[in-house]
Amino acid sequence: MSLKGTFYFFIFAFFSSSLYAQNINLPFEFYHQQRINSQVIHSAIQPLHASIQFTKDTSLKDNQQKRATKFGEKWFNESLLSVNEADVQITADPLFNFSLSKYNDDYDYRYYSNVRGFRVKANISSKVSFETRFYENQFFYPDYLASRAAERQVAIGIGRSKPFKLYGFDAGLANGYLSFSPIKNINFQLGHGRNFFGNGYRSLLLSDYAPDYAYVSGQYLMKGGKIMYRHINGWMNTLTRTPYSSTPEALFKPKVANFNIISFKPNNEFELSFFEGLVYKKYDDIEGIIRPELSFFVPVIGKGVLISDSNSSTNEIYGFNFSYQPSLKLMFYNQLAIQSENRIGVQLGLKWLNFLTLDNSFLCVEFNRIARDLYAIDSANSIQRYSHLSHELAHPLGAGFNELLVKGMLEQNNYFLRFGGNYANVDYHPDMGWANNVMNSKEHLKLPDSKIRLMIISSSLGYRFNKATRMELSLGFLYRKQDLLDESYLTITWRTFLKNDYFDQ
Repeated sequence: MSLKGTFYFFIFAFFSSSLYAQNINLPFEFYHQQRINSQVIHSAIQPLHASIQFTKDTSLKDNQQKRATKFGEKWFNESLLSVNEADVQITADPLFNFSLSKYNDDYDYRYYSNVRGFRVKANISSKVSFETRFYENQFFYPDYLASRAAERQVAIGIGRSKPFKLYGFDAGLANGYLSFSPIKNINFQLGHGRNFFGNGYRSLLLSDYAPDYAYVSGQYLMKGGKIMYRHINGWMNTLTRTPYSSTPEALFKPKVANFNIISFKPNNEFELSFFEGLVYKKYDDIEGIIRPELSFFVPVIGKGVLISDSNSSTNEIYGFNFSYQPSLKLMFYNQLAIQSENRIGVQLGLKWLNFLTLDNSFLCVEFNRIARDLYAIDSANSIQRYSHLSHELAHPLGAGFNELLVKGMLEQNNYFLRFGGNYANVDYHPDMGWANNVMNSKEHLKLPDSKIRLMIISSSLGYRFNKATRMELSLGFLYRKQDLLDESYLTITWRTFLKNDYFDQ
């Protein structure tokens, strides 16, 4: 599609009102989640399920006002395409992210993003729902992201990429799920997507930073809503190809993973959750693709303790998440990630909703510390790294760092100011760069030679047009300093904001 054609397509594209029924998942977008946090039970388990995890009506109007004209209703509140029958509801919307920044005089290109796609959502009766999305992406990243993406041959947060012109990246992204609830408190999903565990901006255990993967999950609410259990079976890949194939491009070496989460919420103030993450062997250099251990198919938390021994090829990580919410506007949270007594990650955080008494505004302050060898595994089992398509499954910085971050938003009448800052000390060694052991084997870890100081400051000022796709127009600024090297970017962006980018790394 030409640039002119793309422009006219989106000029005449209008966006949907929310379609939250019993089986719909809410988008991962971090800033939106903070607005609805007071209505959520078992908030550490994401994506949030509109029926099981909400205590109030899930239409979530966000104070969206009714417009006086049909054009206003179309632009702000309604869908491009919509079908509403007694037992069937379907909406379809375009998705996009057009951004433009400064010119790179050294290499003769401009930093920008050109993302086009669509989303279709549907409810079929009160038991079945589905959603599908597709994005086509071209990027000219900021220098620090371009360097990381080129080294790993990926588009950040998307997966494998191919070159676009001389210095750009081209990648497609498709995800979706089919959701079925036989009864109100039980839900099963078959999908290609992401999951998240925790209450913070970062997760030390499972984040939506890594690209989409195929998964099957079950989610159960018990004891009057006080206990919630979710098990996830995921099929993942490395970016290393198998040596033999009958096709021009061999398959990537695969692995499979279990993520089991149980949450206990005795009242409106306290929530305690336990996490188990297991990455199993599914490829052997001699046998090729193999059947994973039988325990992979058993949806029971704690099984990793039973199968763990010195000969196990399974990568295991455990964790806890605790939150205390003394009021609807304030939450304290913390997270522990554990491999052994000396391999620990810690998160401490505070969220203040309705910050400065403004609706839909918040402030989040968070501290993260991860041991250098937390996720490491020996070279004989390197395929079972805690990663997917050369992305960390947890924190984007990997391991071996301390990080303090602030995220917040002020919003009034759909005008918003978002702001954020990160400061981190990251282990560094001359022979291996950042001590990011997620991509390095345990034997290859070395004591850090020094610490790299990393600082990122970002902000954006804009207007949110439509709450269903979070369509917004904004002017943003990003400043990044890594020791003595600094970069700054001023960017104008028109986008639908339904997923987190995690470019602050």
